[in-house]
Amino acid sequence: MNLKGNKGITGVDVSISIIVMLIFTSLIVSLIYNINISSKSIERATEATYIVQNTLEQVKKAEYDEIGNENWINTIIEQNKKNGYKLEIQVGVPENISEKINNENEKFYNSDSDIMKKVIAKVSYTVGKQEKEVEMSTVITR
Repeated sequence: MNLKGNKGITGVDVSISIIVMLIFTSLIVSLIYNINISSKSIERATEATYIVQNTLEQVKKAEYDEIGNENWINTIIEQNKKNGYKLEIQVGVPENISEKINNENEKFYNSDSDIMKKVIAKVSYTVGKQEKEVEMSTVITR
């Protein structure tokens, strides 16, 4: 038996071990990166949902006649302002209600905004290079 050839590590052994280490390291780094991106995306979606929900709660607490007023909308938007989030509020008459009223009684249709209002709150935000949004609505009656 000749043991002279088994003294130490060869260049091939070192190369193979470095390649294996680089493969596993890159897989672990990629996994950590994807987990971080997913976590930030969920965090941003949760914050956007909170903003929309808080806005609709403020709508429900407001006086009926001030809902839809330009100053009221601007105040609500300013109170719920957060960096990186854009809040939009739309106020109108629910579509199915206005169609039904319009077909049945024109006089009643003219006063339909005095009966109920639909409020849509939408928050837009970005995650990486992707634009996302959360939208909720509620109907408020007198």
